[in-house]
Formats: sequence, structure tokens, C-alpha cells
Amino acid sequence: MAVLAIWAGLGMKQLPEPWQNLPGDEVYWLVPEPPQAEESFDAWCARLAAKIPPHTEFLGGFSLGGMIACEQAKAMPRLKGLVLLSFAPSRKYWRNYLNGLARSGILGLFLRLPARLVFQYGLPLMRVFGRKTFVTMNRALRYWNPEQTKTVLRWLLAFGSASISKPFLLVLGGKDPWLKSGAEAVLLPHAGHFLFPKHRHVVGQHVHSWMQLHA
Repeated sequence: MAVLAIWAGLGMKQLPEPWQNLPGDEVYWLVPEPPQAEESFDAWCARLAAKIPPHTEFLGGFSLGGMIACEQAKAMPRLKGLVLLSFAPSRKYWRNYLNGLARSGILGLFLRLPARLVFQYGLPLMRVFGRKTFVTMNRALRYWNPEQTKTVLRWLLAFGSASISKPFLLVLGGKDPWLKSGAEAVLLPHAGHFLFPKHRHVVGQHVHSWMQLHA
């Protein structure tokens, strides 16, 4: 039996069925708490690590949760591997336009605005990715207060490349508006960034099979 602890993404709460009963696996769905005022990214991840069950064999995360898992894995030498869903372990997985905006400094300048203005002008732009993505992002980005959300967005922007010394499974959607596939990734051609709940079954099958190979 493989034991997986997986961090939810921003705004996610419940473990998507049927992940509650992956065949023969024990799965813990961890929901991150918001960063505290003046807390660093390293300190935030260290504080959240208290939620990880001590017998965890595999650590994972969806989107923002993937970044948390990569940081925490550095202090968990007994881990057998990482499960990363809709997360870019390096910027080579970013879409070209997103990389361009980051390199130009435009995104960095935008995130220096007061949090109220970031969400007043930033959220409407999400409409270009379609109504479903806009509705989901609008809910996710309002899950914490604006300052807390802006803090984690700045951490995501500053994230360059994860130092991963363990085997890892990377699952990406072919229609993800922000991330693109790479040679190391399992690609779900018809999925977007939000792999749950529509693609939960196929994602669960990939995760289960991969953990059995590395158990």
C-alpha cells in the first residue's frame, strides 16, 4: 500500500472522489493555510509541513500545492517520490507568453500594486481563457484575503526551478492556458489546468500506477 499526502491548490477544499479510495493506496488531502504577515516562503512551507502524516511515502500537490511539495521534499529524505499535478517544476513548462510577461517585468510590476487593484483589474482579464476558467479562478483567488493571495502569486512568479532529487510524476493538461507539456510529463490532451473533477479518474489511474512502480 502506497501512502500519498497531496497538497490542494489555492481555493481547493475537498478531496475529489474517487481519490478517497485509490485501489490499495492511502491518500491524505492537505489544505494549505494562508501565509502570515511578513512570513517568508520557506517559513510558510515549514509551518505547513506539520500537517504531513509522519508515515508519508509520496508527497504531491496540485498547482500551488506542487510548489509547496517541492520545497518540503528537501527536508524529507525518506520520500519515495513526488506527484505534481498542473504544476511547472521549471519555467520551461510555462507558456511562451507567460514567460515573456515575466521576463519583461510586467507581471512583477503589476503585483507591486495594492492588492485591491490587482484583483480589480487582474481578475477580469481571466475572461480571455473562457467562462469556466474565469469562474474557477475568481473563486480560487478570493479564497484568502487579497494580501495573502497576492503574496503567494508573487512567490509563484519568483519561482524559477525546483531542485528535485527524487523520482517525480508530472501530469499536465494539453489545454492548460498557462502551462505546456515537456518530455517528462504525462499529457492529458483534452484537459485544462483544472484536472478535477472531470479528469479525476484518469489522473487517479496514472498516480496509482506510478506509485506502484516506485513503492
